[in-house]
Amino acid sequence: MYARIVLAYDGSQEGQKALINCKEMATWGDAEIHLISVVPDVVVYPVGEGSFIDTETQKFENEKSQHHLDNGVDLITKEGFKCVGALLVGNSVKEISRYAAKVSADLIVIGHKHHDSVFGRWWARSTTSNLVEESPCNVLIVVT
Repeated sequence: MYARIVLAYDGSQEGQKALINCKEMATWGDAEIHLISVVPDVVVYPVGEGSFIDTETQKFENEKSQHHLDNGVDLITKEGFKCVGALLVGNSVKEISRYAAKVSADLIVIGHKHHDSVFGRWWARSTTSNLVEESPCNVLIVVT
């Protein structure tokens, strides 16, 4: 059914749940799983009327994301599935969509946590809903 599944993964509880669901779906058609993690291109803190770019925090975040990604790839390959890991840099929605198009993905799987308040749902800009709008293929949102 699916030849290539892209799983957007950040090591969070939502990402872990999406990872578990993705492994189950991969058995449907011996799919190749592309486990990806996206980090922002820069970490910027507002300071007065200017901003401060924190290169040390950026380096730490990249290393942490690479570690989570490597662990996720290990989990999937130990289960006997084909898995490719990729650490991407930039806007999450754009990078996930771009990567899915590049590998001709049939499905993107992403975890999502519900916001408790109506105001929280309204205020938060959702990566998942924006991804649905920009995705080149089907999107499965795993709700936690």
